Amino acid sequence: MVVGFLIARLRWSERTAVMQAELGTQKERLATTEKSLQETDSLRGENEQLKVRIARLEEERKASEEKLQWVEGAQEKLREAFGALPARRFSRTLTSSSSALVTS
Repeated sequence: MVVGFLIARLRWSERTAVMQAELGTQKERLATTEKSLQETDSLRGENEQLKVRIARLEEERKASEEKLQWVEGAQEKLREAFGALPARRFSRTLTSSSSALVTS
């Protein structure tokens, strides 16, 4: 009976040691999982901030494109206006010359 008790006690000790080792492994896995979860939460927050920043940059890009189109349109109008100046001046010169000839 004492031998049976000692055998049962030995088996119980072995099983306890195995369970403690498994518990240690499970605790390590839990710690790793919790760390991964924290990193995931942090990355989600960073992702949301980046989405907001991207939206803001997209709005700025659109505004810049509109300004660029306006500037390009203004440049074209100025180019046309300055291109027409010599023709107007020549036309005025001819008109002035014609008027001078008519009055003479």
